[in-house]
Amino acid sequence: MRSTIRDNIRRFGIENWGADYFAVNTRGEVVVRNGDDSIALVDVLREAEAQGLSAPMIMRFPFLVREQIEKFHNAFRNAKREFNYKGKHQALFPIKVNQNRHFIERLLHYGQEFSYGLEAGTKAELFAVLVSDVPETALITCNGFKDREFLDLAVLGKQMGKDICVIIEGIEELTGLIEIYRRAEIIPSIGFRIKLSTRGSGKWEASSGDNAKFGLTSTEILIALDILREHNLMDTLNLLHFHIGSQITNVRTMKRAIKEAGIIFAEVVKLGVNIEYLNIGGGIGVDYSGSRSTNMASAEYSVAEFANDVVFTISDVCEKFKLKQPGIVTESGRVIAAYHSVVVTDLVEIMGAEFDLSHYRETETMVKPVAELTYTLNHMNERNYVEYYHDAIELKEELKTMFTMGFCSLVDKSNGEILFQEIVEKTIEIAFSVGENFERDPFMRKYLAEKYLLNFSVFNSVPDSWAVGQLFPIMPLKHLERPCDNLGVVTDITCDSDGTIFRYQSEHGESEYLPLHDEMDDYPIGIFLTGAYQEVLANKHNLLGQMSEISVDINSDGKLSVVSTAHGDSIKDVLNSMYYDDAFIHSQAKKCFKKVDNPKLHRRFMSYLNSYTYMKREHKREE
Repeated sequence: MRSTIRDNIRRFGIENWGADYFAVNTRGEVVVRNGDDSIALVDVLREAEAQGLSAPMIMRFPFLVREQIEKFHNAFRNAKREFNYKGKHQALFPIKVNQNRHFIERLLHYGQEFSYGLEAGTKAELFAVLVSDVPETALITCNGFKDREFLDLAVLGKQMGKDICVIIEGIEELTGLIEIYRRAEIIPSIGFRIKLSTRGSGKWEASSGDNAKFGLTSTEILIALDILREHNLMDTLNLLHFHIGSQITNVRTMKRAIKEAGIIFAEVVKLGVNIEYLNIGGGIGVDYSGSRSTNMASAEYSVAEFANDVVFTISDVCEKFKLKQPGIVTESGRVIAAYHSVVVTDLVEIMGAEFDLSHYRETETMVKPVAELTYTLNHMNERNYVEYYHDAIELKEELKTMFTMGFCSLVDKSNGEILFQEIVEKTIEIAFSVGENFERDPFMRKYLAEKYLLNFSVFNSVPDSWAVGQLFPIMPLKHLERPCDNLGVVTDITCDSDGTIFRYQSEHGESEYLPLHDEMDDYPIGIFLTGAYQEVLANKHNLLGQMSEISVDINSDGKLSVVSTAHGDSIKDVLNSMYYDDAFIHSQAKKCFKKVDNPKLHRRFMSYLNSYTYMKREHKREE
């Protein structure tokens, strides 16, 4: 059993992407760790069910947010000490990564001792930030394109006593802020977002560089400085900002960006500006694949390596240009939020071929491809099985062509499919007996991979998987003491063919298929590292809505402690959001059932308004 668990740990790569937070115990269950303590995710699932929740659901582990904040802070503290860096490090969380109030409250609570701040990119985000308990010593930055209302909200934030910095993306924003200042007689500190030639690395590198939509060009920087000088506001400019994209796969691109920004920094200082902060933006990558590489789902560096390279490079730039070391502002959110959230769903059914020779139907005559498939099946052996397997592939295609041209019957086509499946299974049996790995054959992997229909929506739960091909670690939460003999593809309960996950983690980094077990009644599956972006990008596709949630901690006794629970959307919730208001629903239902004249049916119909939008499944839980 232990060797099987080790094999499954290796195949799912949990030791690589789990960051020591997730592991598998001796019972074959996935656990989450908090120091020396751990709890099984299936125990969290049982507790959620006892609280009246059902899968699919989001499991939150807020203590992992604390762990990531501390890891992040310690990395920069140690780097500053190593390179004798005098400027302070100010970490901000970009609220766009996860605007959930309960998440933000926990983040601010855990980050209070580090003066953890927030970054907002829209008016609604800024409003949420201003009503949050941001520490007085923490910095708030305003990024993105801003209208007058956005700028006025920032001024109000300054009047509320917040340490707020408006980062200017264009000249009109600066002139608009100055107009408000004339009325309010108060102005927040100002930062300039600078447009660098340096591009990021990975999926979002196109959002940076010369063609990026954000940032001031060299000419615009000079014009903006003239405007500040004209209004005697040069002392309000205290920050330069750049951002080279999300999920940076290698740290070398950041070093190049810092060197370029350093030249601009030096030139701006020459013009008489006292720059207090250099804001390097966000983008620290999360190793979703566990491959520690430069592929789009990975990052080849650790947080500590990133901090060391950033601090050393800025120190080197300052020494070269004889500059005072500025404070370093970071706006990385993915690396803080990703680990704390797991989407948990359950298996509805496995959609694969379930027929054998017992389903074969005798015919008076046998078309040629069926006859040759029969011969191939009966005469396969260790010497010829590879050749016969490839022959069978051609015969299957030939039979399909004959059927589409009307040269064979539906029974012939069915018989050919049954024989081909038997040939594939015999090929695998022989390959195993002679020590060959059939998974190397791409056609056979594709043919064998069964569709695992799970009770969730890709579009609502992991939209990045559908939209940008993001890889998320996926694995069963239990039964890992048993071999995973099936190859699977995860698909959801929506009616769209795009509701399928096509990329999976593996011991080699990525795979088209996921190793899974045969069908079981109790088969919970977790989609990991979903705490960043997924919840706020989610929509109400198919009116499935928001999933239920449970947030848990591990108490001082090492036991599971429920922090909070929340029921997912009901049918009424999602209909209301689409303007099917209560009055309309009741009016239409009353009109429909008036013809039936059956109050009992009417009441039963209306009772479903309070039902969970996802499938409710009855499980026989294994002890």
